[in-house]
Amino acid sequence: MAAEKHYAVIDGASEPRLFFVLEHFNPPVTCLYNESLQPELLKVAPYLVEVTEKVGLYLAEWQTPWGICLH
Repeated sequence: MAAEKHYAVIDGASEPRLFFVLEHFNPPVTCLYNESLQPELLKVAPYLVEVTEKVGLYLAEWQTPWGICLH
């Protein structure tokens, strides 16, 4: 049986470290806004991110109200 996957909706506007995590751990991710957004708006958009083990460790340490976990 495959391991259950977990996801988080992370607010790019509230959590500036989001892009560091995405760049360094390369989890499956998608922007929840239309793909044709201007680049400056992509930085503050919400993202659906698969919570891999490494991503989960970072989320556990964040003190900002960054978003929600989905199980």
